[in-house]
Amino acid sequence: MRQAYVRLGFTQAAALAITDVQGVDSIEELRMLKDAEIANLCKVMRRPGGTIPNPNAAVAGQPATLPNPGIPISLTAENRLVLAAYWLRHRVRISRDVQPAEITRANIRTVIELRDSEAEYVASTDYPTINDKDWPKTIKAISEFLRRQLGKTKIPLAYVICDTVALPPDPDPSANYATVQDEMIRRAPHVGPIYATDNSKVWDIMAEICREHAC
Repeated sequence: MRQAYVRLGFTQAAALAITDVQGVDSIEELRMLKDAEIANLCKVMRRPGGTIPNPNAAVAGQPATLPNPGIPISLTAENRLVLAAYWLRHRVRISRDVQPAEITRANIRTVIELRDSEAEYVASTDYPTINDKDWPKTIKAISEFLRRQLGKTKIPLAYVICDTVALPPDPDPSANYATVQDEMIRRAPHVGPIYATDNSKVWDIMAEICREHAC
């Protein structure tokens, strides 16, 4: 993990402080950090407060201690750490394991556009209408609507209605999918509290679409 932080632009001293002083010493710990928590982490390391022994204390007139100068951290390194935490959370959404060696600048940059689009997301209330003279068209319209609606962790809600929930057999590289949304829909986990929340959300959407119709 220390080498991962160095690859993101932190100094060796900063990487050591992150793992040994701040305790962010595993993929799980980094993945859980929210953007504001990462900002606070870097702020504390830059300006920790307190004092350190003065190496020149023996010189006449020198104080015994000095203000703790902290550890320099560039804004670029901080921004990359935010992106790395997001990338790790995205790997959970597509059911892919990660090793520290995979935390690289090149890998985390692959999700920049996805993160930006999710930040701009606004849920739509323009629900599809039911055409009971053309059910295939109606089902397709509902499926496309659920592709555009995002769940609790910003996975397209279409994953909830997947016909097959078992993961594809390995190897199943990301290149197999036309879009990152396709990959999330096919590989998102169908267990746990996040899935339960998204499942309920799909139910609410279906109720909204169907409640005024005989179906």
